[in-house]
Order: sequence, then C-alpha cells, then structure tokens
Amino acid sequence: MLSFDYDAESVACTLQLKQTFFPGDPDWRIERGSALDQGYLHGLGRFDVVYSWGVLHHTGAMWSALENVSALVNKDGKLFVAIYNDQGKMSNVWRFVKRTYNRTPQMLRLRFCGLSARTLWRA
Repeated sequence: MLSFDYDAESVACTLQLKQTFFPGDPDWRIERGSALDQGYLHGLGRFDVVYSWGVLHHTGAMWSALENVSALVNKDGKLFVAIYNDQGKMSNVWRFVKRTYNRTPQMLRLRFCGLSARTLWRA
C-alpha cells in the first residue's frame, strides 16, 4: 500500500497514524509526492485501487491530476475519486485563490496564503 501527499504536514500526520495504529506494517509506504508530477508518478507502478478523497481539485490543475492518477490504475483496477460539489460564488472565489497560488513563485506562496486568508474571511 502507498500513501502520498504533496503537503509535508499531511505526510507527517499519515506517518504518525501508521506509527500509532499499524507500527509493524512493512508494506505501507508513505511518501511526499504530487499528483501533478508525472516523473514521480511513473516511478510508482500500477495499483488495483487508486483512491483520492477531496484532493485532486486542490491542485489547481484538477483535470491533469485526474489524468495522471488514472494512469496508476491496473487494467482491471478501480479508481475512486471524490470532488467537492459546486458552492456557487464561494467555489469561484476558491478556484481563483488556488489558481493564483499555483502560479505564484514558490518563495512568495507563504505570504500569499496569509493575505488571501485575511481577505477571504472579511468577505
């Protein structure tokens, strides 16, 4: 079994869950990786089950991420994906925020997060 996430804190959380509930499981790999990084994904192999719950639309490139993870599914495997439903105006606001964030240079992203969070909560 393999779990991966782009966010280092999510990876750390998953490692803690494994340590707490499945400390002796040598078959559960937990890594930091991106659904948008085709080089990383190609090195993973294929799986009988690929599962993504409320994640791919957060990449800022949902269709690319979905296409990328689809390639990880064995011929007779299953792909399970959950994507949040459209919330109208707020969905449009968050789509703008996510796309802008992903287009922001890496060194400015932390600053962007602080500004956008304050701006959004005032709205």
